[in-house]
Amino acid sequence: MFALTVADAAHVLACMEGPEPGAPAFNSVPLQPPRWPARQVLRVGVPTHPVFFENQAYAEAFEQACAQWAQLQDQQGQPWAVTCVPIDLQPFMDVAKLLYDGPWVAERYVAMSRVLQQQATTVHPVVRRIVESANQHSAADAFKGLYALKQQAAQLAPIWQSIDVLMVPTSPTHPTLAAVETDPIGGNSQLGTYTNFVNLLGLAALALPAQLLPGSSPEGMPFGITLIAPGGRDAALADLGVCWQQLTAKAQLPLGHHVCQPTAEELVPSTLCTPAAEPVMALAVVGAHLAGMPLHGQLVERQACLLEATQTAPRYQLFALPGTVPPKPGLARVAPDAPASEGHHIAVEVYAVPMSQIGSFLALIPPPLGLGSVELADGRWVKGFICEPGALPEAEDISHFGGWRAYMAHRKTLAA
Repeated sequence: MFALTVADAAHVLACMEGPEPGAPAFNSVPLQPPRWPARQVLRVGVPTHPVFFENQAYAEAFEQACAQWAQLQDQQGQPWAVTCVPIDLQPFMDVAKLLYDGPWVAERYVAMSRVLQQQATTVHPVVRRIVESANQHSAADAFKGLYALKQQAAQLAPIWQSIDVLMVPTSPTHPTLAAVETDPIGGNSQLGTYTNFVNLLGLAALALPAQLLPGSSPEGMPFGITLIAPGGRDAALADLGVCWQQLTAKAQLPLGHHVCQPTAEELVPSTLCTPAAEPVMALAVVGAHLAGMPLHGQLVERQACLLEATQTAPRYQLFALPGTVPPKPGLARVAPDAPASEGHHIAVEVYAVPMSQIGSFLALIPPPLGLGSVELADGRWVKGFICEPGALPEAEDISHFGGWRAYMAHRKTLAA
């Protein structure tokens, strides 16, 4: 779909997604979490040898887009650490060849067959010629194509272990109308250089404006990037796309044909409607699972996303549990009738953990720890780490440090 802002596109997708009653059911991909995992660095794959068909302006614009990631901030204005990872795109290009050289044109013929039979003259001659070439392919060709696609998809799967999102130029160049008239198939093939493989592989993609280049029109020639991720990542792409569009707005990149400057409300509406994502549970961690701590990897493995760093309500105590490896704290709520001086605000990090991962995460929690309900400073209740009361008499009360990170820094100072 086309939209003025990422927020508009996300809203429309949220309204239209899902099965249509009475329509044939096609294979769907599992939904993914609404944001990328809570790792310290977002890994953005970029082509090692991008092709621009001798369009030097587009090549330079793509280099500038790669550099812009260093300025990215999240929707709360916090810097978003990003690293660009070189990726060989040739395996993706091999998949793209199947679209034009393989039997998938037959699928287009099925979709357009009634129009071609009853109103053939209304179809552009070039489009009609391409679609009608479907009669050159047999059912055997279709199965051969499917097998080839599955094999290539399996070979590409490991790439997504090294990157979170792939960034490519939306188009490697912009042919003139005259060039397209001379070679319509070649010109349009060039436009799809970096996108022809997306649908075949069932990937999610979001095209974003990057900058305007000097051109024949007063507004200039457009250059954009496309962010590609595994299928089901639409919500995460929308979240990332909003951050990118906020960045380009700071550079005063205008929106739309009328070249208008976006408002903050246009970029991030107060009631942002987002595409469906895998259900998640808010989980407060207080010790060894904090970012940078020894067990944080357990959250990363489960694609947990950091929601916020905050504090508990002032009704908790924190204890250093003896003999735990790695060292762990125990969080306990003070009794309702306890003096106010006994309660403390304790620093926590709240993560969105996919519901499908909660069981495996819970299995890793050793006694005397467990998951219960924790009250946050603003009165909200979330699930979080709590400790059995029987383990606390022998533990050191470290509540006055205000959190596990401060306590561990104190221990490190003493050891030095």
